[in-house]
Amino acid sequence: MSNRQELQILRLKLLGLVIFTTLTIYVQDFWILLSLLILMIIFIIVIRSRNNLSERVSPLISIFFLILIFQIVFNTSLDLFSRIGKGFIAGLKILNLSLLVFFFTATTPLSRIGAVFSFLPKSMRLMLTITLSLIPVVFEEAKKITIAQNSRGYNTRQLNPIRSIMPVLIPLIHRILRRSEQIAMVLESRGYGND
Repeated sequence: MSNRQELQILRLKLLGLVIFTTLTIYVQDFWILLSLLILMIIFIIVIRSRNNLSERVSPLISIFFLILIFQIVFNTSLDLFSRIGKGFIAGLKILNLSLLVFFFTATTPLSRIGAVFSFLPKSMRLMLTITLSLIPVVFEEAKKITIAQNSRGYNTRQLNPIRSIMPVLIPLIHRILRRSEQIAMVLESRGYGND
């Protein structure tokens, strides 16, 4: 396959990502969102291994239930059945959007992400490339922190999601901020942005 054909395929994938993301954001029907989620799971299972999918979905399940609980507790302007429905719809949107980005980053080599965004200005292209390339790194860091916390005897499988996620979240934020500082220093040392 030539370089030009590969670039066209990558741009079609980007167009598909934009279309499905827009569809996910604007659709309010539970069954359509559930169908999109099932379709994304099937695509990811066909393209990638199940291990990557389970690693990606397991933290999102707790976020899904957190959104559902917040809708039930704090959205008092609606009746209980409507609050549960809104919670499910919001949670399905988060799951769909995350799996869409995961599918794009899992099927697109990091070296080609910059080429996909070649129609954008240089600074925006760099920002999107760094962002999309760091998504898998953040999940790897979270897995390492979870393993470290488990080896220290901390039980991350508690029923209370806030107590179980805080020992992972705080070091993860620290590592992300440290990595972003390193990236900023590298870009500054290479004279990026001094045009």
